[in-house]
Amino acid sequence: MSKVGAVLGILNDNFEKRKTVFSVPEKSLVSWAKDLNIKKGTETIIYTGHMYQLMPITKSATNLYENLEESTLMKLAPVGRIVNKFIDLSSMSKFAAKPDKSEEERSNRCLQNIYKLLKYAGVEAGYLYEDELYVGTLLYDNGIDEPLINQAKILNKILKENNVKNIITVDPHTTHMLRKVYKKILPEFDYEVKNYIEVLYEKKIKPQNKLDMIVAIHDSCVLARYEEVIEEPRALLKNAGINYVEPELSRKLTHCCGGPIESLFPKKAKEIASKRANDLLTCSNVVTTMCPICLLNLKESTPLKDSFLDLSEILAKAYL
Repeated sequence: MSKVGAVLGILNDNFEKRKTVFSVPEKSLVSWAKDLNIKKGTETIIYTGHMYQLMPITKSATNLYENLEESTLMKLAPVGRIVNKFIDLSSMSKFAAKPDKSEEERSNRCLQNIYKLLKYAGVEAGYLYEDELYVGTLLYDNGIDEPLINQAKILNKILKENNVKNIITVDPHTTHMLRKVYKKILPEFDYEVKNYIEVLYEKKIKPQNKLDMIVAIHDSCVLARYEEVIEEPRALLKNAGINYVEPELSRKLTHCCGGPIESLFPKKAKEIASKRANDLLTCSNVVTTMCPICLLNLKESTPLKDSFLDLSEILAKAYL
């Protein structure tokens, strides 16, 4: 078995055995909602898919893998897969490369911003808390589809038990998984799924603060190409007085951030991200992303980390 095959096998085994690819304590997954008094369940829910919450440990695990990628230790990857069946190796990465506390806090703030923006728009959304599941984005991106069927069935049961009809997602990948992929593999998975950006746009929210900013837009491949959410974020920025600029490769022709291959080829992923980051920074010294994976990859590929902001961070300043 190749090292790539072993890594994919570990991700697959984690998903089947532990319902996620990187283990994060349940308390950490739901801590963003603390003190927000969000109702459990309800007809309309906000669904995080654990994407923002997974980014800090993903960063630490990827950094660790990058340092080992070409070392002789990687020859032991097939053995690691066997060990992983009994001991969750992903949970051990926090000891070898501990997630940055500030990264965890930032991820939580992004989710809090999104919820508060929805509430400002008049949307009362519930939350599944510990019942929420990771939807398998990383597996799907790497061509591992079979385990998703069982996860879709489990999630469908949870949603039915909570009388959910409408799902508001917070990131492009979860949007695509629940709106297109899950519905394809499980026809009875029939929910109204919208990304929070679409909801805010439809609600025609009014900014409380006009921001005098020039921002370069990085379109998510998934959100722009597969979900065709392109004009909505631009309208929200424009309404807030923000002058947005676009790199040569934008909208449906957007350039990848390197995220889909970071778990397999972290050095190549960083190379791709670095090129994209440089293109964006030639447009403006402030760049906005709409995906936690894009945000992580782009900002980690350049010394100018503070130049990259999640769209929710900018919208919160303008609309809240």
